[in-house]
Amino acid sequence: MNKNEFIASLSKATEQLTDDARERTIAYYAEIIDDRCEGGMSEEQAVYSLGAVDEIAKQIIDDAAECGELKQAVNAVCQNNNTVKKGASLGSAVLGVFSLIGVCILCMIVISFSLSIWGSDISLLIAGLTLVLTGITMLSSATSAGIFLIGIGLVILSLGIAMCVLCVKLSVFFYRHIKNLFKKSVAICKGEQN
Repeated sequence: MNKNEFIASLSKATEQLTDDARERTIAYYAEIIDDRCEGGMSEEQAVYSLGAVDEIAKQIIDDAAECGELKQAVNAVCQNNNTVKKGASLGSAVLGVFSLIGVCILCMIVISFSLSIWGSDISLLIAGLTLVLTGITMLSSATSAGIFLIGIGLVILSLGIAMCVLCVKLSVFFYRHIKNLFKKSVAICKGEQN
């Protein structure tokens, strides 16, 4: 199909649009084809890359219905369809509420998981510090035992510090993702997203 055939088919398929909207649509797609031809495509390749005329026209008409750019007889049908869409928004609100509940449950799980890991980290830090201090006090009486305790204490202390760094990174990761999930759930409740 060449450019002229495509434009004629698209014009016929979008007869429901107002004249102004149809002229803008035809000019838009003609420009796309011209741009692709200037980019090295043949006219047939440029038309083929756009997709099927029927699918393009359906999308254009759906968009035009939302913008009120259909002819009067068609607008009456679209207003009836919008009434159905408003009724469907109740389903979106229910879905949004359930997704909010899910996000809250996920938050509780993540918070309890984080608290348990933070508790383990703090325990490791205290144990490591205790062993280091005990080793230091034992250096005067039992040197080898003191050095051993200091070594074990430093290993446990460094493990606790590494776990703290990991916990901070995990906390930031979970916070960002849960915040995004919460925003999406709120948007679903408001009917901003399907």
